[in-house]
Amino acid sequence: MPNFYIHFTSITKDSNNPYQYLVTGKTKVRETIRTFSGKLKVIRAVIQKNKTYPEYQLGYAMGNFQLYEDKNFSATGSLIGSFTTRFIIDHQKNFRYDALKFNSDGFRNNQFQGIWTSYRTKVAKKCNWGDYRIPESKKLDIGAGEFTPDFKYSNKGWKYLILTRFGETEEDVDLGKKKENEKWWE
Repeated sequence: MPNFYIHFTSITKDSNNPYQYLVTGKTKVRETIRTFSGKLKVIRAVIQKNKTYPEYQLGYAMGNFQLYEDKNFSATGSLIGSFTTRFIIDHQKNFRYDALKFNSDGFRNNQFQGIWTSYRTKVAKKCNWGDYRIPESKKLDIGAGEFTPDFKYSNKGWKYLILTRFGETEEDVDLGKKKENEKWWE
């Protein structure tokens, strides 16, 4: 289970379809960085009042995504799947990232579940990602309250995240944080 990074560099509402967004960005697996373009399409959205946080409306959107890495490079393919994202609407009607329960065990947001298919070999692999938890990552995620990769995957790109939490020295922890916080997409 290699570590997969993704960064959206632009998200623009499709002028022909108000439920669809045109996206571009970059992916990273190990040290290989690739560009992509594609679309996110909202299939269902729900907004509701909440008694716990009456100053906010809570909502979520579910949809499909299709992302296509640049075919002009090796080790590229398509990513196709579904997503769920949670948001809040404040008293000024601004949409915000839903982090109201950030300190709760199992907090997660922006959950993407998909399949990456190689253009060249047609081999298909599960490719899921998310904020603070990865969907359907049972063997990889050994954390109770937060996402924690199993140590046996440290050679699959998870080394630096593991160091941020379990480094034996302060230098190990600092190195892990530095590598995890790199802006590799720039």
